[in-house]
Amino acid sequence: MSLPTACAGAWLPGPCLALCAFARRSRACLRSPGFSSICRPCRRHPSLLKMRNSMRMKLLCRLVGAALLLNVQINAMAEMPGSVKAVHPHVGLLKEDVDRVRNSLALTAPDVFPAMQGRMRFSITPRRKALSDRLEQAIFGSIQTKKNGFFIRHVDGDSADGKKIRFQLGFQDAAIDTYAASRTFELEADKDVTIELSWDSVSVILTVNGTSYNLKWAASMPSPWSAKDQQYVFGGRTDEVIKDFKLWNAASQIVAQHDFLDLELQEPVQEYLRSVDADWTTLQGCAQVATPTRQNGSLCDLAFQGRGTITGAARRFALAYLLTARPHYMAAARRLADQMFLLKDNVTQGLHGQQLKLAVGGEWAMSSRVGAMGILYDWLYDTIDDRDIPTGAAFEGHNLGNYRTLLAQNIKDTIAANHVGSSDDLIGHICGQYATLSTSPLNCNGTMHWEENINPSIAPYYIAGHHQSAIAGTVQGLLAIAHDDASVLPLLKTMYGHFENGFMPARAFISVDGGSQAAFSYGLSDMPERVRLWGKGLEGTGSEPVLPGDWMAQLIYPYIYGLRHDYSFPARGDNFDLSLRDGSTGPMALAAIVDKQDPAVLAFYRQQIKVARRSVLGAPSRRNVDQALLGERLNFSFAGYPEGRIEDLPLSRHFRVAGLVLMRDSWDYANATLLDFKATSFVSENHQHLDQNSFSLNYKAPLLLDTGLYDEYGTKHWQNYYIRTIAHNSIVVFDKDEQFVFSNKVLSNDGGQWFNDRPTYPTLAQIQPGGSNALHGVTAFEEGGDYSYVEGNASRAYSQNKMDQESGFVRSILFLRENDRKPVVLVFDSVRTKNGLAATSLLHTAAKPAYAVGADTLGDGRYQVKFAPNTARVATIRNGGGMLNVQMLLPQNADVVQVGSEGAGGSDCAQVPGSASQAQNAKDCRFMVRELQSDGTSYKWRNYPYLPSQNQPGDVGAWRLEISPAAAPADGEAQYFLNVLDVADNDQGTGLASPVKAERLAASDAGTEAVLVQEHLMVLFNRASTPAGRYGWKAPSNYGALIATGLKRNTEYALSEAAVPGGYTFKLEEKVGGGLFSSKDGVLRKGR
Repeated sequence: MSLPTACAGAWLPGPCLALCAFARRSRACLRSPGFSSICRPCRRHPSLLKMRNSMRMKLLCRLVGAALLLNVQINAMAEMPGSVKAVHPHVGLLKEDVDRVRNSLALTAPDVFPAMQGRMRFSITPRRKALSDRLEQAIFGSIQTKKNGFFIRHVDGDSADGKKIRFQLGFQDAAIDTYAASRTFELEADKDVTIELSWDSVSVILTVNGTSYNLKWAASMPSPWSAKDQQYVFGGRTDEVIKDFKLWNAASQIVAQHDFLDLELQEPVQEYLRSVDADWTTLQGCAQVATPTRQNGSLCDLAFQGRGTITGAARRFALAYLLTARPHYMAAARRLADQMFLLKDNVTQGLHGQQLKLAVGGEWAMSSRVGAMGILYDWLYDTIDDRDIPTGAAFEGHNLGNYRTLLAQNIKDTIAANHVGSSDDLIGHICGQYATLSTSPLNCNGTMHWEENINPSIAPYYIAGHHQSAIAGTVQGLLAIAHDDASVLPLLKTMYGHFENGFMPARAFISVDGGSQAAFSYGLSDMPERVRLWGKGLEGTGSEPVLPGDWMAQLIYPYIYGLRHDYSFPARGDNFDLSLRDGSTGPMALAAIVDKQDPAVLAFYRQQIKVARRSVLGAPSRRNVDQALLGERLNFSFAGYPEGRIEDLPLSRHFRVAGLVLMRDSWDYANATLLDFKATSFVSENHQHLDQNSFSLNYKAPLLLDTGLYDEYGTKHWQNYYIRTIAHNSIVVFDKDEQFVFSNKVLSNDGGQWFNDRPTYPTLAQIQPGGSNALHGVTAFEEGGDYSYVEGNASRAYSQNKMDQESGFVRSILFLRENDRKPVVLVFDSVRTKNGLAATSLLHTAAKPAYAVGADTLGDGRYQVKFAPNTARVATIRNGGGMLNVQMLLPQNADVVQVGSEGAGGSDCAQVPGSASQAQNAKDCRFMVRELQSDGTSYKWRNYPYLPSQNQPGDVGAWRLEISPAAAPADGEAQYFLNVLDVADNDQGTGLASPVKAERLAASDAGTEAVLVQEHLMVLFNRASTPAGRYGWKAPSNYGALIATGLKRNTEYALSEAAVPGGYTFKLEEKVGGGLFSSKDGVLRKGR
């Protein structure tokens, strides 16, 4: 046995390493010359796992690896905890789910509404108005213009004590402008009541719990009244239901009957069906061709779009049919299948010029189509085969047959489709970059390595990447057909193994408290729904839940803590326009509610998520229709859980491993100050930025920002600015000899953090303590009621050539909640660089800061703020309704440069456009970074603008402050930065505002940094590189309040003081019997 040189050497580690691992286990190297020849180059190249490989060799490696691995029978199969269900549907949806929801809806009006004479009776439990409810919410019918009909609705004006709920009954006649008949009545809240209504041409009788009221028709009506235009629609407030609804005609015959109606769901479902109708109209206009035109978000392009478009369409058409049985929804489902069948003749060219056919669109589109076909097969199992697929020119050459057979075959064929020379297919995302797939039975070839990056393996992608979504889409396809086709079970079991042994353990480690290294936009997790996909698709699993994980109930908490004033979230990581107004956070909340009965999450879901989804931007009193409610009712059935209070939660929270700390001063979201801090316990690439020890601040608007724009993954703006440290409120250390190289390309030198030869897609073992990608992360966190404290260590995020790896950059933040004003925040940095390199602290803003002094133009969008020696360095930042003062207490006599765009009167900035066609704006200086010049030694500032994008959040940023020491430090000398931030309402001024009083106090030892805040609180930080056993300082008076940080943990201290000329000296020192104790995070408080 031998291996081509390219595979055995540094080109292709995959099969080589797989065989070496097997050989080592089997001692084959000692027995076989063939294995020995393979193992020797593996030994010579221990770093092969870290190398990226030429696309030209992937095909060769797949072929060679398959041949060798198939000769060595080492295939191992993961096992599922049960068998695939025989009954349909079971792919994310069960018959009982559909029945429960359908039986709670009034989707069909009676054939003939009793217009001239009729009677209606129902029971209802009136509910108090929730924030998400309309002021005048209809229960039955609706107000119409110039129409004949009647309605029952809530009206504004419920009793002040909330015990009585006010309703109105109104009859309208097209001929008059006033009510034909009406009555307002009140009902007790939360108590069942029976309402009966009868009408004829003479009178109306309203009966409430047996008490009748006669309503006379208006004398101005020109003719006898009839309900000829009556709308048969229902609605209601949150949690209102109707029971035992009956409608009789003049002959006392029941023409409509509903045992139970979920009133809150009626309008969303009607709106949902209207949107499905619009999709069907669009699909009918699509050309039936094998190679459609690429159109972002279009149903006419099933070749390149993703799961929102393709799988979403299958869900919408199939669900609409299940709910209504309307024939045009089945026609839409079949037409969607037709469009996907045609792709087997797609002529889009791949990397080597071959026709991609079913591999078109890569894994993103392929998995979306497999998921869509699985849903059509499973949800419409008993009905989609009513006729065969169409004939005609578009389908010439296809093996015509019934839909179910062709859906199953196309699912398997799409999974097996190989994009030659690329891993951007389902084989690469399920089996591994260099792996191969057997089609009979369907499975990856070789032993799947769950923990190591040894082929076949996707271990580096359990933390981040498209692999989970690709596998989840494929699971939908195979779960649908597996009971009918056992040949797909091996691959289905392998994919279960990826969840059980890969995705779940990785997320359980990172999201132990619910956080994500990608923070908010890409921290949104589909895991609760994907776990339910397995649970609903399998039977015989026993009493234990499938793929359990308590951490899944925590996934919603970063969004509870990170919600800003306008329903947005901090712009952490790759960030799009994420808002609580969309439906993305609902499933995470409902997982916590249904699985753990979390009362605080239920409160957040009802008071924030549902309100946000129904809110109308710019119109607070209006309400949208909440279409997300239908999916939530289908997937999460719950009732009767106790609702808690968000206000009972602590005001800050630390999400361990993910390294996210969120601090607020209030649960009044619209008026709360929010500080978010990030120090993840590991470094990786995918959607995670190089932003260790950075923070941002929001009050009624972003005040200190994470800047840049997520235009596209991997653009020049993304690589050279957006993900880099310079775009964040952190520390940079410029070293002219440092190079930032990515995929053999030298990027800008921002002076920031980098991967430093670590894998950009690490395995779980590599991010855990002791692993290659592990960082210190958050090293202390304490919630103290009137303060929150966090300490982060970002030392290992920087190159060891310029930064001490243990105490190079330690940041401490103290968030003080004040009774008489908005919060005051102290940010203290201790920085230890090498070779006398100066550190620079960055603060990013949306608007230009104001100072008491002017600024000199330096060029390249840079302006030197002209602070005089030994004077206060203060800036005021205004944005929206918020304002922030920044007092720069350290370094002493700091050099302050502001960078940004002055507009037409400002300096020009050299541009590095994202594409050749991108228009350049020389006045854009927002994203300035140093770029190495062609001489290999000199640098110039360059602006990296983002590509035109529909993504336009308010955190792009316009200005940054660069705070640096007045002179470079001596080699080995520590550098310290201290900013005091105070938040206030925007005073609408233009100049410097008055900051809070904050001053440094004289220290009596080198390890003490003491600050007096608001003339009543002394705050101590640690200047040393080890926990403090002693602090000493002098203050003008004996201030009673003290917060000391950076101390030895769980240690007893004594505080002594002595009167001296000009004030008091203080000493806090470790002492048994001292009576003061530091916390487990090294914080000591006294008198506050």
